[in-house]
Amino acid sequence: MHDRRRRTRIAALLVLLFAALIGSPAVALGDQDPPERPVPSPEQRAAALVTPSVVLVKAEARGWVRFPDGQPIKIDPFISGWRCSGFVVNPDGWVATAGHCAEGAREALLRTAVDWAVRVIPTLDPALVTETAQANWRVEGDEPGSAPTLALTVIAGGTAEGEALPAEVTGLVPLTEGDVALLKVQRGGLAAAELLSDTGVAPGTPAVSAGFPGSTDTPAEPSLKPVVAGGDLSAGKAIGNVPVYQTDAEVSEAMSGGPTADLDGRVIGVNSFGIHGQTEPFAFVAPAHGLLDLMSDKGVAPATGPADTAFRAGVEHHVDGEYTAAIAEFDEVLALSPGYPGAADLRTSAEQERDRYGDAAPADSGPDWYLLGALTVLVAVGVGAVVLVRRTNPS
Repeated sequence: MHDRRRRTRIAALLVLLFAALIGSPAVALGDQDPPERPVPSPEQRAAALVTPSVVLVKAEARGWVRFPDGQPIKIDPFISGWRCSGFVVNPDGWVATAGHCAEGAREALLRTAVDWAVRVIPTLDPALVTETAQANWRVEGDEPGSAPTLALTVIAGGTAEGEALPAEVTGLVPLTEGDVALLKVQRGGLAAAELLSDTGVAPGTPAVSAGFPGSTDTPAEPSLKPVVAGGDLSAGKAIGNVPVYQTDAEVSEAMSGGPTADLDGRVIGVNSFGIHGQTEPFAFVAPAHGLLDLMSDKGVAPATGPADTAFRAGVEHHVDGEYTAAIAEFDEVLALSPGYPGAADLRTSAEQERDRYGDAAPADSGPDWYLLGALTVLVAVGVGAVVLVRRTNPS
């Protein structure tokens, strides 16, 4: 009788334990919910996809400024420079930028000459000097009658620090006709953007505009980390006969020539120009079809490389919390292109987030077999306990 009572009590305890475990499977498995992982916004995802392709474009104009009689204004030539942004459209060294970023030597040198004259003779009226210069001063190269020189260089993420790649202008559409240009550098394996025909961009389409911030006149070398501004595109508009999009993103002057992309990181336009002094920020974007037409005319196909494909896959895994898969993709990127912009940083981030949050279960992973297996064991234990109670206490 004593043994029967003891077995009955044990069975009852097993039943209670079974009920408690069924009610709290997480406790049964010794598992606790990990901290909630950060989920990047759609704009952050788009920025991660498009920024590796963004480059810094530097221009330097050199020439003589002369009075109408041919006498130089000063004893040595003037030098003027400016900075814009651009982006790689084919990994074999093809770079897109705004048309106005790849021309304008005469205007830049005249402005520099006017500033110099006003500094030398402070009593001069800057407005009058500017008007006189535009109407009468001549801007020439080293030989009388020749054009001033304009040298363009591109600094891409992943190249050696401070390395400027000489760029050749292979095609240009002026600001008044579309504002796009195509440059060529002698460097392969550059991180390239995915281009998308912008046909059918609807009003209110969210987009991101990327480029290098700061004034184009700043002498200090900017960081090779572009910034991204989010905004909405308006419906297609026209400035004169030129189609443009309007965006309410904060696009600075030096971001001209950089890409504007949809939320899938695909370029749908080229940052063109903004209107300064407004209470609300807005800028204009040259639609991508103008760039694609120019590339087609020059026999250049938009393309991405194997490293770009792996990088995009890594970003998608990272965004979804599939950190182990992301790390594998970023390892492939770095094996294909050791200096690929952003890949090493994202790999480190994926490792840190995996350590903290663990890998997210894929959406299509099916049942949690570990949990089902544990519950099956618990059910078996509970059934056995019930059978034991019945055998020891038939009543």
